[in-house]
Amino acid sequence: MAMQHLKPVRSLVRVLLLGMVFAGQAVGLGPALLAQAQEDTKALGTEQHQRLKTAPEGKIKAAHTVLFYNVENLFDTLDTPNQIDEEYLPGSEKLWGTQRYNAKLDSLAHVIAAASGARPDPKGKQRYATASLPLLIGLAEVENAAVCRDLATRLAGEGVYRVEHVESPDVRGIDCALLVRTDAFKTGSVRGIRLEFPESINPPDMESGERYTSRDILYVQGRIKGMKQPLHVFVNHWPSRRGGLEASAPRRAVAARALRSAVDSLRGAEGHPYVLAMGDFNDEPENGSLQDVLGAQIHGYVEPTSLANAMGLLDAEGGGSYNYRGNWNMLDQFVITGVLMPFNGAKYGKAKGWQIGSVSAFREDWMMYFSDRFGATPSRTFGGPNYYAGYSDHLPIVATLYRYKP
Repeated sequence: MAMQHLKPVRSLVRVLLLGMVFAGQAVGLGPALLAQAQEDTKALGTEQHQRLKTAPEGKIKAAHTVLFYNVENLFDTLDTPNQIDEEYLPGSEKLWGTQRYNAKLDSLAHVIAAASGARPDPKGKQRYATASLPLLIGLAEVENAAVCRDLATRLAGEGVYRVEHVESPDVRGIDCALLVRTDAFKTGSVRGIRLEFPESINPPDMESGERYTSRDILYVQGRIKGMKQPLHVFVNHWPSRRGGLEASAPRRAVAARALRSAVDSLRGAEGHPYVLAMGDFNDEPENGSLQDVLGAQIHGYVEPTSLANAMGLLDAEGGGSYNYRGNWNMLDQFVITGVLMPFNGAKYGKAKGWQIGSVSAFREDWMMYFSDRFGATPSRTFGGPNYYAGYSDHLPIVATLYRYKP
C-alpha cells in the first residue's frame, strides 16, 4: 500500500466497522453511531449501504471500551539485573528519575482517560469513575508489573485494576501487560506465548554471540460480567522492523504463526471462540504476517470462527497509529473472530450478546508535535537524549463493546 499522509478531517481518526461482511451480513453498530455510519457507508457501495442494520433503540444492555496503547518505554528508575535498562536510570544521559517517571505516568493516564471518555469520580475518592474507565487496557513496552500498577493507580484506586503480566526474554526488558477492571472482568488463566526463532533467521550476534529474543504474546482468558462464554485476549508486540521491512518480516511471521496456533487450538476446543487480539504488530493490515500467515481478513466474507482485522478500513482511508517521517502506519490493531461481530440477518435474528461496535485511533492536538517537515506526529517523551515531556510515539487504539439484550 502506498503510504499516505493523514487527511485533515478528524472523522478519519475514528472509523466504524463498515463494508466488511461477517457471516453474510454487514456489520451492525450501536444506535448512537448509526446516523454517522449511514453517511460514511455511502462511499462503500449501494449494496453494503442497504444491508447496514443495527439493533433497535433501547436494546443495548451494556457497553465497555477496550484500549491498547504502546506506551513507549515505561521504565521505573531501578536497575534490573540482566536487562538493558541503563538509559532509564537516574545517572543516565536521559536523567531518568522519579520526577520524570511520575510525569510520564500522569501523561499516559491523561491519554487513556480521554480516549475512553472517562468521567471524574463523583465521590472524589479517585481520579475517574470506575464504570467510565476501559474494561481492558492492553499495554506494550512496559518494564514490569510494578510500572503497570503505578499507571493503574493514576486512573483509579487500589484494586480497581488487576495487572496481568508475564516476564518475557526481550533483552531490553520490555513486556506486554493487560490491566483488567476487576468489577466487570474475571480472569481465568494467564500465560506467555514464547516466540521461538529458527536458527536460519536468528544467527548469533557477531560480537556477543547471543541470539535475538522478543516479547512473549500475553494470553489472558476470562469472562466479562454477564458473559457466559470466555473471552480470549491476546496482547501482542511483534518484532520490530529494524534492519528493514523485508529483512525483518520472517520474525513477525514467527509471531503470526504462534498466535494462529493458539487461536486454532481454541477453535478445536470451543468451536466458536471469542477472540480479541490487540497490539503493536509492527506490520500493517495488508502485510503478509497478518493477512496471509495469521489469516486476518480485511474485507469480504468472514466466517464466525475466522479472524478479521478491525482496523483495515481505517488503514485504507489513510489513517494510522504511528507516524514514520510523515507517513501514517496502522501498526496498532484489533484482530477478532467473526463471532464478536453483530449478526443482524434472518439467519441469526436480532443482535444479541457481546459485539464490537466501533474502533478508533485516538488523537487530539494536545497529544501531538507539529513540525514543518512531517506534520503532526505523536508527541514523544524523548527524542534521543532530549526530553520532550510527551506521551508516546504511538496513538492508542480503542474499541467499543456492546452487549445486546437477547
